[in-house]
Amino acid sequence: MNLLNGLTSHPRHLLRRIAQYYDIRFDNAIPRRQVAARIATFLTAHLTEILATLPTDARAALQSLAVAQSRLPAWEFLSRFGPLRPYKPWRHDLPDPTADALPSPAEMLFYRGLVFRTRKPDSFVLPAELAFHFPPSPPKPKSAPPLPSPAPVPDIRLRTVILLETRDRELLARLFEQRAIRNRLGETIAPRYAVLTPVTKPRDLIRRLERLGYVVAIDPTSPPALALPTSSATVLAPQDIQRLLVAVHLSAILFDPPPLTFKDLVPSSELIAALQATLSPDAREQAHRTAQDLLDRRLYLPPDEIPDEPKSIRFPTAQTREVLQTAIDSQVSVVIEYFTYGRNDLTRRVVEPRRIEYRQEIPYLIAYCHWRRTERCFRVDRIKRAESIQ
Repeated sequence: MNLLNGLTSHPRHLLRRIAQYYDIRFDNAIPRRQVAARIATFLTAHLTEILATLPTDARAALQSLAVAQSRLPAWEFLSRFGPLRPYKPWRHDLPDPTADALPSPAEMLFYRGLVFRTRKPDSFVLPAELAFHFPPSPPKPKSAPPLPSPAPVPDIRLRTVILLETRDRELLARLFEQRAIRNRLGETIAPRYAVLTPVTKPRDLIRRLERLGYVVAIDPTSPPALALPTSSATVLAPQDIQRLLVAVHLSAILFDPPPLTFKDLVPSSELIAALQATLSPDAREQAHRTAQDLLDRRLYLPPDEIPDEPKSIRFPTAQTREVLQTAIDSQVSVVIEYFTYGRNDLTRRVVEPRRIEYRQEIPYLIAYCHWRRTERCFRVDRIKRAESIQ
């Protein structure tokens, strides 16, 4: 913005006051833009003398605008160099800011036509002619950040490593003969110890050692971590432990809840946890699937007990619903013989009844099935027999 554009934006009464201050002839018959042009011409010709008569605080305000690239927000400019009272000569009840002997720097510069105020955005602007006399001060060179002090060289460095311990050095030598094992072992720090490489996953190394027939212990307080299976060793093979776990799963399912005569034979949860801890996750899952398959084949009834037309069979529901409702109220388990329509099979299973629902006038039993180990839905008219377990 230059002087002419800034003065043209002023109303006529403000131009008259600026012209009176500089003793410039003002005629109401002259258009406002011509009056603004006369004032701009005068200011441009006498700008050096006008700036020399300004007090220090007014020159500081002009310098602040120049440093801020000739524009400052109105709130910031007025908070530093204000206030700016309105000039309305037709209001005799308002003081005349132009007649004040000690105006603020903002009022002195604004009412002498040296700075202008814009509304969008609300800010004070330094005209281009004055910006030439107030060049912005060069920015201070940024001091380079101090160089970080070099880290002290440690005298002692602590590292965490994983050690592989063997029973004797011959066994360790045999391990280094296996390329898959040798790539995962680093240097030997003792005749019976080797350091695992940092990228080696211990679980992967354990699986490889077990495939070679070694028994691995990962507890640092246990006996030697590796031992060759010998004929005199009383260590069960993983296959034998898996078979024991299958038998334990079967007994836990068949005796749930346990009859009084077999209560002492039911395996404890501690025994199941101890057997599972010695097997890998894949071996534990395989043992569980094997137990389920054996249980499926065991619970199927012989074909001669299935009616000739099984898919059209409907069993009476009155007595069955009475038994199921009693079990729901008493919160006891029930042994049911259930006909599965899709497989054309009649199976026996232990369930925990939750509730009876009716869907299109057909009763359904919602119960937890111990066989499937999840909550299932059974059609009551496909339950051949139901018996509560006391």
